[in-house]
Amino acid sequence: MLQRKVQAIQPVYLRTMSFSGYVFALVLVVATPGQTNTLLALAGATMGIRSALRLIWAAIAAYLGATLLLGVLFRPLVDAFPAIRAAVQIFGCGYLAYMAARLWEPRRTPPGRRVVTARDVAVTTFLNPKNLLIAFVLLPVGWASETQVALPILLTLAVITPLVESVWIIAGGVLGVAFRNRSKTLLPRGSAFALGVYAAILAGRTIAG
Repeated sequence: MLQRKVQAIQPVYLRTMSFSGYVFALVLVVATPGQTNTLLALAGATMGIRSALRLIWAAIAAYLGATLLLGVLFRPLVDAFPAIRAAVQIFGCGYLAYMAARLWEPRRTPPGRRVVTARDVAVTTFLNPKNLLIAFVLLPVGWASETQVALPILLTLAVITPLVESVWIIAGGVLGVAFRNRSKTLLPRGSAFALGVYAAILAGRTIAG
């Protein structure tokens, strides 16, 4: 029943994708190196794995919120006014640049404040261009209006996100132990460089159209 529902509202080029295909593609998208994964890996390195795992809820909430917002409200607007997508991407570039600048000088972080906070993860994930890929490429047109389609899609995203992000946090924790003596400067600056690269790539794609 679900497969028939999905196929009924999908555009032609997506009708060959099964639900298992969607799951596989979603895992690849979420697992691909990006700003959210970079921040969570840094959290694992600087805060410890156990503390960093508590930030996953922020990533889950942001992914779900962005996907719903894009699917319910922004899809018709973006189709009618493509400039909206560019505006969102430009704002995302600015925020990534801000995060990169902040992480580059971790010693300026006020005492008692974590290098990575739940708010950082939530905002960065909400502005992650992966959301556009999920909402406008992986998911069928009109999915948000079909409850029997939307619920499995959102539930799958809610399950995949913590599994994938846990791997990044653990990897960051391992790096934090390996570079213990330099973890306060080397890893944050490495993360800042990565975020700067992501911002430059996103800006280039936005300019190129």
